[in-house]
Amino acid sequence: MIDVTLTSVGDPAPVEKESDEALKDWTKKDGTYKFAELKPGDYVLAVGAWGAPTGERPFVTSYYPGTDRRELAKTIRVQDNSQTELPTLRLRRIPTATIKIHVKWKDGTGVERSNLLFHNPSFPNQGVIGDEAPQITNGEGEFVVPLGFEYYARAVVQCDMGTKIDARESRPVQQIRIDSDHIPQDLTFVILSESCKLWSPR
Repeated sequence: MIDVTLTSVGDPAPVEKESDEALKDWTKKDGTYKFAELKPGDYVLAVGAWGAPTGERPFVTSYYPGTDRRELAKTIRVQDNSQTELPTLRLRRIPTATIKIHVKWKDGTGVERSNLLFHNPSFPNQGVIGDEAPQITNGEGEFVVPLGFEYYARAVVQCDMGTKIDARESRPVQQIRIDSDHIPQDLTFVILSESCKLWSPR
């Protein structure tokens, strides 16, 4: 599923930001989407406009019809009692790389269970890409990441302290530029503490 956003041309808010005037839908399995009962006016259609590209959805924000700049986008005119069928939208796929991940305690032993946090600073309103923190088991795993971006990366474990949960993060936070000229084969994250009893939901 890909998010599709329709924004009124008269809306002063940039399309990258959520707007009260923006209408959103998600594509179905066959890629179709629909907006019903629109007010007459001119609109800009955006696809995948919210959030950083991920390994599962490695697509660049694309505005109809095929430009990634809103000011170059062709507007869609909606009139009363009319139906508009839009041409097929084609997203530009970003190349990806698969990186081996190692998560260790400070003594070098693998962490039984941790979560990986990748942040793309080009999308400051999103905490981690994909709004997910994939789990790494027994200190070893893989992560698929789109090329062409800088990332801040760290791992985190949740320690069960009895009366509270203590989140411990790897240090230092790794700042990585991943592109066609530099694709790291491995990334190692070190939790700078002794191993702990890991918290798990009851």
